[in-house]
Amino acid sequence: MVVLFAPPWLPMIRIYRLYRDVTLSFALRSFCLVIASTVIITATSLSAEDSSLNSCDNQVFDNAYYLLDKKDFVATGDFFLLNDLLFPFEKTNFLTLLGQRDRVTTFYDFDDLALLNANKELVHILDNNLPDYRDEKEQITYADNLTTSENFKEFEVKNYNRKISPLDKHPFFGRIKRKERSILIDHLFTVSNDSPELISESLKIKSIEKVHLITLFGIPHAEVTLSNFTISNIGVPNTSLLLKIEIFHDRQDKLKTQEKRYLNTLFCRIDEKFHRRFPHIKPYSLFGYAEYSKLATYYQPSRVYFRQYPEIYLIGQIICLSFIGFLFIYLILGRYSRQASYGKVSKMKHHQ
Repeated sequence: MVVLFAPPWLPMIRIYRLYRDVTLSFALRSFCLVIASTVIITATSLSAEDSSLNSCDNQVFDNAYYLLDKKDFVATGDFFLLNDLLFPFEKTNFLTLLGQRDRVTTFYDFDDLALLNANKELVHILDNNLPDYRDEKEQITYADNLTTSENFKEFEVKNYNRKISPLDKHPFFGRIKRKERSILIDHLFTVSNDSPELISESLKIKSIEKVHLITLFGIPHAEVTLSNFTISNIGVPNTSLLLKIEIFHDRQDKLKTQEKRYLNTLFCRIDEKFHRRFPHIKPYSLFGYAEYSKLATYYQPSRVYFRQYPEIYLIGQIICLSFIGFLFIYLILGRYSRQASYGKVSKMKHHQ
């Protein structure tokens, strides 16, 4: 009878096989569990997102404006440049165009800020390097009531070379077609008893804007705008960023029912995406003269006071300039006086 001796490492093989079977089985089960959990969470998230976006169906979108904090500048810029931001969710004739414009927005008012206090605005907009897809290079508008679009009046811009009347030389009225000036004057008389010729520049906004423009057969109907702007006439440095998600409601009557539904649904979904990503940023229903004025007052608290009492501002300017002038004369005279004294001392030493 032959007796075979088992090698000492044979039990180790059995233990290793058992450990391998148990470990691999546990690892596979864990991996499958992780994958299943990820799929469930993703599906739930997508389902919630879809349900949120589906809530935009058949909704009328109200324009939204977001004033951004500096900490959100980069992230908001990334959101604005998303490839699928304006991706069509159904077949449509709308086109999306991306461009950039330099815009100067100037608000006009009386010295006592009568238009601002009455919640109205008179604005001149000039686009300097307007992209080819937009025709309106210069616009003049008057909003009689900023809470509705029915009282929104746009005036035809006309820059006359030949100045006939005093209004032709006015920095604002001189840009409006002569036949339409009386309409604006009537509007202004309902706000203030002062002569309409007394209106002057109140705020000037200089902005560089990146624009996603939605057009239909070459006509703009909506846009998503990222505006980097500066209030240039308040005397202190400032820079702000504004995201504007807006439909041109005054052109809605030119659209078919299906086209209106598509446009409102698309922009409602864009607003929902932004709100989900930046829930801490609160939207404005409007961002116009009143909002810019509040921002200007934040940067320069004395702006409104000097606007209402320009003579005090003028006296302050005269005092400051006079002080600078006297200081300059004092320094110059002091320099020549020291040179003369040095010359006398030198001559006395030379004679000695």
